Amino acid sequence: MPESLILQELRLVKFRDYDDRRCSGRLTQSEAASLLGMSERSFRCYSRHYEAEGAEGLFDRRLGRVP
Repeated sequence: MPESLILQELRLVKFRDYDDRRCSGRLTQSEAASLLGMSERSFRCYSRHYEAEGAEGLFDRRLGRVP
């Protein structure tokens, strides 16, 4: 399995955990974003994609494309 896919899976697992904690009120959006190493704005964007498309919404669509 390519390293990029492994990293995407790891990001998905971490995001799900922190998003679940945020939804249950154990973390703020700012704290969740900080733990993931991203801005609040990026976290909100990821959250919208996750709610709309599920796990597929978090995958980087640029990977695998031929330049």
